[in-house]
Amino acid sequence: MAQSTTRKRPELGRHPRGYWYKKYKGRFYYFYRCDADPDATFSIEKWRHDKQYLDSDREPPVYDPMNRHAGAASITVYDLCNHWLSHKETLLKLGELTQGTWDEYKATCEFLVGEVGKTLPAKLCGPQRFESIRLALARRYNINGQSKRIGQIRSIFTTAHEDAITDTPPNFGRSFRKPSAAAFRKLRAAKGDQSFSPSEIHALLAAAKVNMRAMILLGLQAGFGNEDCAALPRTAIRDGWLTWARVKTSVQRRVPLWPETELAISKAIEHANSKGEDSLCFIGLRGKHYISPKKTGGRVTGEFVTTRNSAGVNPARTFYDLRRTFETVASSTVDQPAIDAIMGHTPSESNMPARYRQGLLPDYRLRGVVDCVREWLGGDI
Repeated sequence: MAQSTTRKRPELGRHPRGYWYKKYKGRFYYFYRCDADPDATFSIEKWRHDKQYLDSDREPPVYDPMNRHAGAASITVYDLCNHWLSHKETLLKLGELTQGTWDEYKATCEFLVGEVGKTLPAKLCGPQRFESIRLALARRYNINGQSKRIGQIRSIFTTAHEDAITDTPPNFGRSFRKPSAAAFRKLRAAKGDQSFSPSEIHALLAAAKVNMRAMILLGLQAGFGNEDCAALPRTAIRDGWLTWARVKTSVQRRVPLWPETELAISKAIEHANSKGEDSLCFIGLRGKHYISPKKTGGRVTGEFVTTRNSAGVNPARTFYDLRRTFETVASSTVDQPAIDAIMGHTPSESNMPARYRQGLLPDYRLRGVVDCVREWLGGDI
């Protein structure tokens, strides 16, 4: 059977003035110049887009595939980071993000741009590139730090695609994932028990100066971290109770203070008064507060290390281990809601009892938790 020799009509025609065009339903539609779009790729894409609207007698919205693709090709990783940080800054202004968290996000973006450069097109970030970023993270951070930053970097790229900054979804490959649960278990096993013993606490208190003594007691009986101590305002202390939102989570905490803790804080405030401070509880010997520029609590850490070394305590112990000790010892009360309330934990969305629980816990439950830890510590402090 003879084949038809009828040639297929081109989808678009060349106008004498140098444009691709289409005559449709008695009207002429013009597209890109032939010299800018020699094979009519973008012109055909625009025509097919517009035609679906014309077929239903609707006016096509503005659609510019040539510039869209050109723009996507020029989008850099640096641009993606700026877009992501801009979104996070909006959350910061709305009060849904803390300054410390935003600073951490900014540091992650600086790390990422430092690894790939400011001019690298985002479209060139594929599995191999993400694998090299993964290795760079492993050289700089421990497993916890890697896990956090991998999640943040993935968010930078997925947010860009969701917001139509990039055309295609990111291809992270198999390597650019958070460390496995097994890796975290292995790390914890290698570190061993990270809680203090009563004798270590007594040794620390004996070696501590006025500010660090109060901070250690707050870490042990209230689960305070470095940043909590650094930013603690005087208004939070009243009538033997500490009422203040945790710096990290903004969860309101209400903690009954041991008499020894209340006394130690009052002495720290007297010291602060002598340095001209009238709002924070803690001011250093040179008249500077403990709030570090990047909200890491590093100044508290520095003074704790000096105290720990003077006390002859295990050099692997950190200030944050006081918080771990509180959780460990207090768990013997089997009152996890009261422990979480004191520590300022944020309940997960799947924690239905926490979501249904209304109001503040009664005082006797909070006292029961801190009294349990005081009994464990024993002795005079």
